[in-house]
Amino acid sequence: IDDNIGRILDALGDDADNTLVIFTSDHGEMLGAHAKRDKNNFYEESSKVPLIMKFPGHIEAGTEVNEMVSHLDLFATMLDYVGASEADHSDGKSLRRFIEGTEYNQDFDEDVVFAEWDYRRPKGKDSTNLDRKIDERPSFLVRKGSWK
Repeated sequence: IDDNIGRILDALGDDADNTLVIFTSDHGEMLGAHAKRDKNNFYEESSKVPLIMKFPGHIEAGTEVNEMVSHLDLFATMLDYVGASEADHSDGKSLRRFIEGTEYNQDFDEDVVFAEWDYRRPKGKDSTNLDRKIDERPSFLVRKGSWK
């Protein structure tokens, strides 16, 4: 992965210093942990995903954000960094305050994250009646602090 990310950054050439690069994934993978496979259980292995951002002159190298964030926040963050926040009508909130360490309420601001695995399969032969459970459990996650 590192080599190929390097190839992408090299391909940017002179534009590399004026480009916000975001590396992420849509989900983790169980890979046998907890005797599970795939991505459809909300254990740490499946629900945590990488999020790496690079924007020379705007994001200091080595910056680490420990707050829980959501992919919903990426669009708002991109618009914020290019000066187009007024065009943001999404449900996300810019991550810039975390990245730059500006003031926010660390005890309250972003201490809850919601996630859903929207898995639907037909129940029996009726394709309009959908089952939304995996392993007989609903596939929703709410995380507050270290509690999930």
